[in-house]
Amino acid sequence: MSPKNHKVRVGISIGDFNGIGSEIIMKSLTDKTITDFFTPIIFGSGKLFTYQKNLFKLNLNFNYITEAAQAQNGKLNIEWTS
Repeated sequence: MSPKNHKVRVGISIGDFNGIGSEIIMKSLTDKTITDFFTPIIFGSGKLFTYQKNLFKLNLNFNYITEAAQAQNGKLNIEWTS
């Protein structure tokens, strides 16, 4: 990958599983141009994100990964935890 195509990877934790972190993260990432600036890697429950995405009717597509090395530029990456 050439340096001009390289995006900084930013790890984002949802914090308290029962808190509002996941909602704030998802609503912040609804702007499709956000991935022009960095590659987000969200650490949290894929089940929780899928449930809340549907609950809040958000048009988001996640790339579910099992390790940060699998993160793809231009995608909202979620490192799946239980």
